[in-house]
Amino acid sequence: MLSDAPGHDIYCLVGPIIDANKLPEILCAIQVCYEGELSKDVVARQLIHGQRGSGDLIPWTIAQTYQDYTFGKMSG
Repeated sequence: MLSDAPGHDIYCLVGPIIDANKLPEILCAIQVCYEGELSKDVVARQLIHGQRGSGDLIPWTIAQTYQDYTFGKMSG
């Protein structure tokens, strides 16, 4: 399920290319998920009713824990 959405990317750190006919060794791979860009009104309205939208786990958790409804406006 890696990188199955437009807001997901996969990056690989590879070793040196020794043989041009072979793929280099993968040293590390990470998945990056871009979250956020939620409006303050949407966050406040859903949290008041005890709801959380799907996805955007970090903005919802921060908004719920710290009652900071503006955190979801950031993206990254």
